[in-house]
Amino acid sequence: MSSYPTTRSSQRITDAPSVEVDVDIARVLRRLLLSLANEQDSAAAEEAAQVPYWKPCPHSVIGIRLAARVLREAAEALPVPAPWLVS
Repeated sequence: MSSYPTTRSSQRITDAPSVEVDVDIARVLRRLLLSLANEQDSAAAEEAAQVPYWKPCPHSVIGIRLAARVLREAAEALPVPAPWLVS
């Protein structure tokens, strides 16, 4: 059993408490999360391409796409300043 609270099933990553993160580490982590999200999207596309158009989308494809979306949301939640704002 998980020790994480499960009372708010609609809680999003951006609702998490903020924590001080080094900007350089956040940049690297953001890049890794976005790379993983792209890999998940590619995997979902490959799997979906194997299914004839008249059949419903497999649940695994939906799950993989959801994983990619969550990874992107986590990347966007990181406190990384825009490159043009950094001196």
